[in-house]
Amino acid sequence: DLTRSINDTVILNGSGSTDSDGDLLTYSWTLTPPTDSTATLSITTVVNPTFLVDLSGNYEAQLIVNDGATDSTPDTVIISTINSAPVANAGTDQTMTVDAIVTLDGSGSSDVDTSDPLSYSWSFTSKPADSTTAVLSSIIAVSPTFTPDVPGTYEVQLIVNDTTVDSEPDTVVISTNNIAPVANAGLDETMLLTEVTLALNGTGSSDANGDSLTYNWSISSKPTGSSPTLSNPTTLSPNFTPDASGTYVIQLMVNDSTVNSVPDTVTITVN
Repeated sequence: DLTRSINDTVILNGSGSTDSDGDLLTYSWTLTPPTDSTATLSITTVVNPTFLVDLSGNYEAQLIVNDGATDSTPDTVIISTINSAPVANAGTDQTMTVDAIVTLDGSGSSDVDTSDPLSYSWSFTSKPADSTTAVLSSIIAVSPTFTPDVPGTYEVQLIVNDTTVDSEPDTVVISTNNIAPVANAGLDETMLLTEVTLALNGTGSSDANGDSLTYNWSISSKPTGSSPTLSNPTTLSPNFTPDASGTYVIQLMVNDSTVNSVPDTVTITVN
């Protein structure tokens, strides 16, 4: 009798069969596999047929030999399966945005011993150093979720168990992509020419990744003949000094060190 793993090829051996008369023997094998198995013998009339173990359970191979005149009493051999370790599959790598819910997927995990139930064990193996709130919704679910709280790379590991042995770990990497910042040049304003200056306000600008912003203000339109000034066009709130009555359109663009925002404008009406 033999013990083999699923997906092993078994080589049967009838060479120990004998005939006291020294007659030439012929061989006749039959195989009784477990229910639902599709295992079949390669050839049923040779000394050493083979078959593939495809399911867990017992495979009974019977041999009858014939000396040209009479059949032998049948002899049987039992091939039993040993437990095979399951295989963890943590899913495909993903690119997500900060604060978006990430759904992990361990449903691709498998066990060739198809009757064995799988349990799941998820854990972070690495995440950004300043991440504080990214936690798994469940460490034992097939498809837990988490929310990236800061930009960076999150690596999550999955181990599955078939009630007997753990799989090798498998990991999935979730990276956050950079989102363009949003410029906010503030509310439109109306002022008197005699007021001389007005403080612009870019504090409403934002970045979903939490990146620090740089500011770039410019005057995109002005009254004819006007030469207005911005006190410092790269600060959060520069001063604007009109030199004539009319309408001024001032543009703000912000940058997160990677990409510029879409421009935003504020209209200043000077009476």
